[in-house]
Amino acid sequence: MGLLALGFSRQRIVVVLAIACLAVLVWRMYLASLAELPIERTYYSSDTRIDSIVYGCLLALAANPRSAKSRNVKSILWSRRLQLFWRQLHLSWR
Repeated sequence: MGLLALGFSRQRIVVVLAIACLAVLVWRMYLASLAELPIERTYYSSDTRIDSIVYGCLLALAANPRSAKSRNVKSILWSRRLQLFWRQLHLSWR
């Protein structure tokens, strides 16, 4: 049973997923700043890579073309801004 079926609003789920992505990114940046930690820890560990899955869920909710709720222009523009924001964060980290 999904969160939408439990009665959570689409907007609330999107906000929680965006916060989760940001928290994982901050965690990965912290771990990468530790000199004694091997790079494999941040590259292969599930706790530092889960944001990719959460980001996919976020886009599925915010920019699904088959969903009646995401067909309005505002949500499409918001999802494009979100995509640009995450790309910028990931590119600036490399």
